[in-house]
Amino acid sequence: MKIKVSALLVFCLGVTVLQAQTVKDIDGNVYKTVTIGTQTWMAENLKTTKLNDGTAIPLATVEGNEWAEHTVGGLTTPEFGWLYDSAMIYKDKYGAFYNGYAVTIGNLCPSGWHVPSDEEWSVLITYLGGEAVAGGKLREPGTKHWNSPNNGATNETDFSARGGGGITDNGSNWSVGSNTTLWSSTNNDEGTLWGRLIYGNIPNIFRTFTNMHTGNSVRCVSDITEKTANLKASAQRDASKAVANPSKPKESVTIRNESFRFEISAPAGWLFSKIVQQDPYEEMKSGSYSSSDSGEGDKVPDNWNGFRLSSTDASEGPQPFLMIYGHEVSDQNREEFATLFKRFTSRFKGDALSANWAFSVGDAKGFDCTYGLGAKVRYTVLYRDGIRVVSMYYFPSSDPTDFDKYAPDVDNIIRSIQIK
Repeated sequence: MKIKVSALLVFCLGVTVLQAQTVKDIDGNVYKTVTIGTQTWMAENLKTTKLNDGTAIPLATVEGNEWAEHTVGGLTTPEFGWLYDSAMIYKDKYGAFYNGYAVTIGNLCPSGWHVPSDEEWSVLITYLGGEAVAGGKLREPGTKHWNSPNNGATNETDFSARGGGGITDNGSNWSVGSNTTLWSSTNNDEGTLWGRLIYGNIPNIFRTFTNMHTGNSVRCVSDITEKTANLKASAQRDASKAVANPSKPKESVTIRNESFRFEISAPAGWLFSKIVQQDPYEEMKSGSYSSSDSGEGDKVPDNWNGFRLSSTDASEGPQPFLMIYGHEVSDQNREEFATLFKRFTSRFKGDALSANWAFSVGDAKGFDCTYGLGAKVRYTVLYRDGIRVVSMYYFPSSDPTDFDKYAPDVDNIIRSIQIK
C-alpha cells in the first residue's frame, strides 16, 4: 500500500491538474482557481479594494492626476486604480491595478493566499517548459481581451492571462491589449519589484522589474504551495534522472522607459545602464553626427531616454555594444532616416562604406553598414504613436564573425521593442 501511495504522489506532482474551485476576497469577489503542478493560482486578476484585514486601499485616479502626483496618500502609500478609472466597465475584465507598496504590505490577497515571490514565478515557468513557451500556455486566446491576431495563445493551463496593460508611474494607461505585467513580491532594489511580462502574439514570458509607483495586475497563489515545495523538489530530482542534459531557457529582463513610453527585453546576462542620447536624426540634419551619450548607470537626469547594453559574455577583449533611445517626433516617414544617413555618409570614398539599405528586424526598418576598416554597424528605426525609437549595434572588430555572434541576441532585443 505504501508503495502505491508514493507512486501516486509522484505521478500527481508531475502533471498539471485543473481544479474548478473558487476563493473569495474580503469584498466578496469570487475567483476561479487553477492548480498547475504543485501550485494553486487564481485564474483571474485580483480586484479587491481592501486588505484582508478590512483596511481600505486608497483609490487613485488617472484622470484626476491622483496616481501621478500621489495626492491620495503619500509616496509610499498602497494605492489601486481601475483601467481608465472605470470599475463599471473594466473591473471584471482586467481586475484592479496595484502599486508596489500595496503588493509588499503583505496582506493584499485573501487569507490563505499571497502575492507570488519571484522564485514562485520561476517555479511555474520552469514547470511549463521555460520562458520561451510559458507565455502562450498562460495567455487567453482570441481577441476579446488581446489585440489581434493574438497568435500562439493556447491557455492550456486555464490561467487565462488578459492584456490589461497597466498604469505608468506618471499616471497614464499603458499598452492595453498589447501586454500584461503581473507583480511579484520580491524587490529588485529599493524602488522596484520583479514581475512577469506577457505579450500578445509571442509565446514568451519575460522577467521584468518596474517602479513601485507603477500599477500592475496581481495573481495570488495559495499558501499551500509552500507546503508542497519539498515534495515537488524531490519529484523533480527523480524526474531529472531520466533527462540527459536538459537545455535551460535563456532568461530575459524587461526594462521600461516611462518618459518616452517604450520598453525592451534583453538577456539577463547583458549589462544595462540608462543614457541621455542626442537624436542622431536631428544631428545628421544639421550635418554633424556625434552619436554622443551621457550618464553613468542610473546617475542620469529624470528625462533619460534610452538604454546602453553590452554582453557580459565578452568580458575579455572587445564587447558588443547596443544603444536604444527614443524621441518624440512629428514626422513618421520610415524611409527618411536611411536616406538621411546615406546622404550624410556620402562624404566617404566609394570603398569606405557599403550598406544594405533594405534591412529589417521585425517591425523595425534599418540598414547594415560596413566601414572601410571592416567595422560593422546595424541601425534600425521604429515609429509609432509619436515616438521614434532608434537602435545602433556595433562590434569593435574587423572580423565579421564577431559581429554575427551577437547579432541574434541583438535582433531579439530589437524585436522586443514595444511603444505605447
